[in-house]
Amino acid sequence: MTFELKATSRAKQGTGASRRLRKAGQLPGIVYGGSAEAVAINLDSQQHVLHAARRKIPHCIDPIVDR
Repeated sequence: MTFELKATSRAKQGTGASRRLRKAGQLPGIVYGGSAEAVAINLDSQQHVLHAARRKIPHCIDPIVDR
């Protein structure tokens, strides 16, 4: 089972930037692993909440990041 999360990359990082994103209804995150560099992302909190409410726990998450 695979679940795709639509995300956008972000340039600003830090506590203040993360607070502003949360106030705007976004979830800040970082994708890392393997040999690739880490990518800071924004997730739509509404999509994340709906997914959690349905209790669909994926075995694999494919982040789709618009750069």
